[in-house]
Amino acid sequence: MNFGILLLLFLFAFGVWRSFCAWYVLSFPESEDSRVYQVILSDVPRQTERTVYAEVLLAKRGFGKASSQKLMLTFRKDSLSSRLQPGDELVFKGAVRSPRNRGNPGEFDFAEYLSVKGISGQAFVDGHSWRLIRKYRGMDSRLSLWMNLRIKELLFRSYLLDMYRETGLQGEALALFSALTLGDKSGLPQDLKDIYAGVVVSHILALSGMHLTFLVTLLNWILLRYVRRGWGKWIAASAAIVIVWGYTFLAGLPVSLIRAACMYTLMLMGSLMGRSGFSINSLSFSAVLMLCLNPLFLYDMGFQLSFLAMGYVRDSKDCQSCVGAVCHGSYRVC
Repeated sequence: MNFGILLLLFLFAFGVWRSFCAWYVLSFPESEDSRVYQVILSDVPRQTERTVYAEVLLAKRGFGKASSQKLMLTFRKDSLSSRLQPGDELVFKGAVRSPRNRGNPGEFDFAEYLSVKGISGQAFVDGHSWRLIRKYRGMDSRLSLWMNLRIKELLFRSYLLDMYRETGLQGEALALFSALTLGDKSGLPQDLKDIYAGVVVSHILALSGMHLTFLVTLLNWILLRYVRRGWGKWIAASAAIVIVWGYTFLAGLPVSLIRAACMYTLMLMGSLMGRSGFSINSLSFSAVLMLCLNPLFLYDMGFQLSFLAMGYVRDSKDCQSCVGAVCHGSYRVC
């Protein structure tokens, strides 16, 4: 009992500290004067009819600890800005301000949306106030290992999208296939999104446990169905976990997919050790682990809805209690 109370107090204190650190990073000194900034693109730019939005990593004193702040830049769409890719390093001159809303009643809280994504400032960049320094060359020593892997994953995803186009996929078919397999919804037209929203099936376009179910079923059938004894089951389980997390990383690490991957890992390891594959403890541990890594997940709608939906699953043997659940032997994912 005493150990449980101490553990609870420790987790509470650790959570408060991690939350303070996460929000402290978001603080950015505003300046009305234009300054010169050196940045590197950390995500795939999102293009609209007239503008290009890009998430960038700010470098104050070179990359490293000072490069943890992210900015959202808005470019005028032209032949140069439309060809920007993750990893591109550029210099721009402009005034960076903290995210803010326009003040219209009932408008979307865009400032909070950017804050939850870890973006501490935004700026508009005119076509003549920036220039490209160099393209990404691979494993930049000034970047962290995680950011290098992230950029490589985005570039590899772009390569896969090019392969999709070479097969003959075009238009809405390409956009839907890219969204359902790689989590890339940049090509979805707005009218198609409105159609899915109108019939209340927009969640199909967001990668989650429902999509991971197909991969897990395939892994259970190929790797885990016939391997039940000795070291073979541990090797097969390790391979399955690596494949699941590799796909999660390739899909861009959406919150709902991270939750599903955590649950699958815990359920698989629990089943191998002869314990219950699914329980409220494994669900709670997944939530605590994700919040320890990034406390801002708590304010993400995908995180909230994903765990609230899973909270209704009480009995690990009742597959009917979870929409999208697949049972195969002792392995199950929702």
